[in-house]
Amino acid sequence: MPKSNVPPRDAKALRWLDDYQKVSKWLSKWDLEHLIEENNGIYKIKNFFPPFVAEEALNILERLPATAWLSTAAKEDYTHNNIEHSFLSTKTGSKDLEILLRVFSILLPDHLNAFSAGKYQISDKIDTHDDRAYTNIRMEDTGEVVLCSRDVTLVYHLTKDWTDEMGGALVDLETDTKYIPEFNSAIIFKVPRYHQVEPVLERSRPRYSIFGWYLLPGRLYELYDGKNTNNADGDDNAPKVEEKESGGTLKKKEKKYKKRTAAAVDNEKNKKKEKGEVLLSQCKLRQRILAQYEKNQKKIKAKCSTNPLFCNQ
Repeated sequence: MPKSNVPPRDAKALRWLDDYQKVSKWLSKWDLEHLIEENNGIYKIKNFFPPFVAEEALNILERLPATAWLSTAAKEDYTHNNIEHSFLSTKTGSKDLEILLRVFSILLPDHLNAFSAGKYQISDKIDTHDDRAYTNIRMEDTGEVVLCSRDVTLVYHLTKDWTDEMGGALVDLETDTKYIPEFNSAIIFKVPRYHQVEPVLERSRPRYSIFGWYLLPGRLYELYDGKNTNNADGDDNAPKVEEKESGGTLKKKEKKYKKRTAAAVDNEKNKKKEKGEVLLSQCKLRQRILAQYEKNQKKIKAKCSTNPLFCNQ
């Protein structure tokens, strides 16, 4: 019988990925928000996981059945905030993948998150975009659906010996920097940020990655609809400039101006109030996320105390 090309499971690496204490200790060396802030909004992390864990992460993706991968192809459609793209992705397919994706929540525990595995084959690409999007997230504790905005993007590359000639590079258009996929490295950046993924030119093997976003509740920005948004806030509260004014007309204009100015002030107050309410809502939701996070930690510690092998393997 022919030998299977499916890579075997590495039990040691899988235990490491499923061990909160080991994973959090390793990932604690990277403060994503600080790295982004200190490096003009984008940063590349090398040696993201221990080498043996990175090897198993790639194996997890390679072991997925073809039926697990779903097409995400779409044409450009500004009315739905879509840009032209084509590649395969999945969130499911094996228990090992679920364990791997769960690890990424540890990096920014005060954010919600949404991560998937990605697989780019010949000609797959993503055209120029800035990652702005809203995502509905269902809270585990209450079942409440919360509308969130993407805040931070992370792309973890899992393809070995990839070169520029193979295509598929992530291009940061704000610094004109090309990030060729490097095994066991992660690119992080603040949303919005214009970038693209070049078409894959390699036929013999796919380009693998884990990609996703850290999310915050609310609408952090407006979505681009293909129209000029330079005057999105408008200037409707400002009085019109007239060439000539008679005495009576001037008084009417002055009265109208005062009325509109008062309305503008009220409108600004309402905006600040709404913004404050959104920030308060975000703060409360973050507290709930952290509370759930700490609750999960206690469960893990309790499991460790009753079964030391769970955390010491």
